[in-house]
Amino acid sequence: MAQQKRAEQAAVNQLKAHGSNADEPHPVEFFLYFPTEWDAYVAGTQLMNLQFQVTVRWSESEEKWLCLATKKLKPTSERLSEVSHFMEDLAVGNSGEYDRWGTSSAND
Repeated sequence: MAQQKRAEQAAVNQLKAHGSNADEPHPVEFFLYFPTEWDAYVAGTQLMNLQFQVTVRWSESEEKWLCLATKKLKPTSERLSEVSHFMEDLAVGNSGEYDRWGTSSAND
């Protein structure tokens, strides 16, 4: 848990180092993988109901269905940790796994 929090803080620090204003919302992408297309769409629907933008597609590299969820939020380590825990629970509850989060460039 502490290691995850340090990793999230390091990522936030890197965003700041690249010129991002952490006080402004940024698009953050969350990567969830599922064994079936159905599971990915069920999770995606739940995320759409929470105002996430969702794309579901087959991931050749993972050989699973990717549910890519994007939402603008302030990239603080606390907020990212909170959303990551939610994503982990959502993925497990739908027979999947939560991989990670990421952001685009600092220009977003």
